[in-house]
Amino acid sequence: MTQTAGSVHAAYLADPRRRIELAGVLNFRDVGGYPVEGGGSVRWRTLFRSDALHRLDPAGVAKVASLRLRTVVDLRTRPEVDLGQGPGPVSGRVTR
Repeated sequence: MTQTAGSVHAAYLADPRRRIELAGVLNFRDVGGYPVEGGGSVRWRTLFRSDALHRLDPAGVAKVASLRLRTVVDLRTRPEVDLGQGPGPVSGRVTR
C-alpha cells in the first residue's frame, strides 16, 4: 500500500514525539513512526525535516547537535540560497 500525504492518519501527525521545539525554527519534526511501503515504519530519531536552520539560537544549535545529524539535505533552489543566509550551524554536513 502506498501512502500519500492526504492518506496519513491524523494520529501520526499528532504524535507528541513528532515536534521538536527549537527557537527560531518553525517546523522541526521527527519523521519517525510513519508507515513505509512493505510494512514497518520509519525509525524514530533517525530522519528529521525542518525549515530555516540558519535561524537557530545557541540553545537550538546545542539541541540539534545532540541529535547527532550526519547529513542535511538543503532543498532550496540556488536563487533561494543566494538570497538567504547559509545553512547555519550544520554547514559542514550539507548536501544540495
